[in-house]
Amino acid sequence: MTQPHRYPFEHLRADYLRAGGGVVLCLAPFAVGMPLSGGAWVLLGCAALFLLYGLRTGMRQMTRVWVTDDGIVSDGPIKTRIAWETLEDVRLSYFSTRRGSASGWLQLRLKGAGATIRLESTLTGFDDVVRCALRKAGERSLALNAATQNNISAMGLVTADG
Repeated sequence: MTQPHRYPFEHLRADYLRAGGGVVLCLAPFAVGMPLSGGAWVLLGCAALFLLYGLRTGMRQMTRVWVTDDGIVSDGPIKTRIAWETLEDVRLSYFSTRRGSASGWLQLRLKGAGATIRLESTLTGFDDVVRCALRKAGERSLALNAATQNNISAMGLVTADG
């Protein structure tokens, strides 16, 4: 097996701060004695969402991704494996943080044999994982949608069909 790819803490720190800050801000009124009224339930719901966001960030930090000749494995709290021979779909999506801005992140989604693996561009070696997935998609003659092709071009990568 090759070296595992992972999500470095430096890239997750802001997510942890957002999650923690959101929980604290949503629960702070209860620390000073806010009664459980209609608005309080909204705050509790928001606190729960921030907590889930923090847990999701923790799961990402524990996840290791292995790329081998046989397939790709996302090994963490939820283990998922896709053999390259079962690869059915490859999508590379871009998510912008602001309209008209160049800041944002990419997400690679791989599907095969009923399993899905989603990887974000903060993963170490993300470009190498994308290259490998594209090579395997080409070997399987999988069609790539227009958005995926545009994002591949934006990364400066070349596909088998272009």
